[in-house]
Amino acid sequence: MYNVSGQKCVGCALCVDNCPAEAISLEKGIAVIDQAACQECGTCAEVCIQGAIRDIDGAFLMAVGTDDDVHLKLDDHVGNSARFRLFQYADGALSYVETRKNPKFDEDESLQHGDPRKAQSVSAALKGIDALFGFRFGPNLPRLQANFACVAVRTTEINEALAIARRHINEILDNIEQDSDESLVIQ
Repeated sequence: MYNVSGQKCVGCALCVDNCPAEAISLEKGIAVIDQAACQECGTCAEVCIQGAIRDIDGAFLMAVGTDDDVHLKLDDHVGNSARFRLFQYADGALSYVETRKNPKFDEDESLQHGDPRKAQSVSAALKGIDALFGFRFGPNLPRLQANFACVAVRTTEINEALAIARRHINEILDNIEQDSDESLVIQ
């Protein structure tokens, strides 16, 4: 399944002009692929000089930190969420997988750059996860980035965060695949 990055696409229309299936159009200056018409030939990705189109195959798991299952953790950093809601991205769709409880951990607040044992506790609870989404990350961010793509989402509701994630799936996958030590901020 081919997907266009709204962040990278400049609306040059090379993909539109070269698609043999005529499955791509420009909407508000951004290329959009009609997945039902797409023949997955890859021509669009080959001609895109911005690198805005990529083939997304396989699936990945992402976790969203929450206290109430509706909103992202807002009053503190994601590592202090009561639980994590897990979602799978596959074939262009996001589906709920499960909820995992965040183990209680008495963090050593005297440590200036976060308690590494707290980061280990959160990482253990999220074993198998590819990306961690939160409104705010705390001082253990560098330790969490060793295990996940850390994505700061500037919205309050989980459903809105998931819609934003779908629009930025290329950037999220780039971050996961590059094993980046930089967090990603999407809006």
